[in-house]
Amino acid sequence: MSFGSFVMAGSTDIEQTIVIDILGNVRVLADGELPQLGEVVVEQSLNTDLEILAQFKRVDGENQQTNITPDIEQAVADSDIDQILAAIEQGVDPTQLDDEFATAAGTTSGSSITSSNTIDRDANEKLADTKFETQNFEVFSGSPDSQSLAILERFLALRTPISSNSSPEGENIVVFVDEDRPLSGQIIATDSDSGSLSYSLDDATQNGSITVSDNGRWSYQPNPNFFGNDSFTVTVSDGEGGTKEIIISITVNSINDLASISGDSSVELTETTGIDQTSSTAKGQLFSTDIDNADNQFTAEEQVGEYGKLVIDNSGSWTYTLTAELKDGEEQQESFTVSSIDGTTQVITLTLIGTNDAAVIDGSASATVIESNAQQEVTGTLTSTDADGNDNR
Repeated sequence: MSFGSFVMAGSTDIEQTIVIDILGNVRVLADGELPQLGEVVVEQSLNTDLEILAQFKRVDGENQQTNITPDIEQAVADSDIDQILAAIEQGVDPTQLDDEFATAAGTTSGSSITSSNTIDRDANEKLADTKFETQNFEVFSGSPDSQSLAILERFLALRTPISSNSSPEGENIVVFVDEDRPLSGQIIATDSDSGSLSYSLDDATQNGSITVSDNGRWSYQPNPNFFGNDSFTVTVSDGEGGTKEIIISITVNSINDLASISGDSSVELTETTGIDQTSSTAKGQLFSTDIDNADNQFTAEEQVGEYGKLVIDNSGSWTYTLTAELKDGEEQQESFTVSSIDGTTQVITLTLIGTNDAAVIDGSASATVIESNAQQEVTGTLTSTDADGNDNR
């Protein structure tokens, strides 16, 4: 049954409350019953002309009511239509109904629909959100004062203290040093609420030795022949729980390490007797060990000295040839400087000892004589050249 039929049929009392739910169903609230969420409340009253009035109210989630003004004439028209449709459904000729249901010629007495209203359900709803938390307290015996003190002590025990101590501040350090060279520096740290700071080595390194003093002074010695990146950590403490880690980063630059050269570097050479002086030679071999380069690598070259010349190849093998003529017993020294492939130098020293060189004789060594009874005389001239300085003797 529509609302218009419900009202026109007089099925409600003036004191009763009518509601329409979200599906359009009409019902009467019992005494003391509240409307449900989304229901429209219809209040009716009787005016001086005995005209039935309906007042609509919308109920929201807070049980607040908002007035909705309906079209009463439209409700009456809906009732006429309902009765005509009901007569048709029952097989009654609707033209045989009373005159009051005759075809409408106007909005006042006609039955034709001239205006209509609909109630749209927007389905808005508000869901209640309830949260409960339960926490047990130990029951304390005694006076209310003792119970209050016990609760206060329990609260103070659970409270997390807020520390007002500030930690030390400082900047990390980045430094550079050449290979095999020592390095030192000073850590600069401050603390706004502490006048004394201590310094301790926290993270050492295997690439060198480190010392840190109580005042923040540090020193670093890289391991022999080490080069590359290295670092260590120093912890600064204010003695009240505040700490700061300072990282010292060190770059050790590679430098050329001198090679270690060994072998024949000091040789004594005795002059060879005889005419062929080119046989007066000395030979030797040098060796090199170099951490930066391949071992036994030399610069090949030829050097000419005052008494002879020296030739060395890239493997370190050298030969010295005496070219000067020394007197018997004369002693001289001659030195040559050679180098490995990385530039490390080595001096080769030769001690030269002279011997008695045979003289070279030249001149008329033969003559022809014709025999006769008279005395004959043959003459000639010989020359001698002596490397020891006794020519023509």
